[in-house]
Amino acid sequence: MNISPFKNSVWVYRIFDITDEIDLRGVERILSPEKPTSRMRLSRVRPKSIHIGNPPVTVELGSSDIHLNGDSYEVIVSARIYDLGVVSLVLKIGLPEDISYQELRGFSVPA
Repeated sequence: MNISPFKNSVWVYRIFDITDEIDLRGVERILSPEKPTSRMRLSRVRPKSIHIGNPPVTVELGSSDIHLNGDSYEVIVSARIYDLGVVSLVLKIGLPEDISYQELRGFSVPA
């Protein structure tokens, strides 16, 4: 997954348990002609860490604009698909460089 191109951003993660198992080679075969895909390799795994034997497929889903609290923000969406039946979505919301703390708080506190 690419690092955010934004100088300031908020990353929103959502995780969905959708099935018992996913064929990651099949996912790559189906999605790679349409969208950039990659496989994450974990190089340093501590003995007591979670071990992911089959690295997930990361898919860049594109960008769009969203409207929050009356303002428009660019968002970049990507997904990670795990063979154990889990899909995680990441929304990287670009923020203005001069955003104040109060404006930033507006992302987590209802208006």
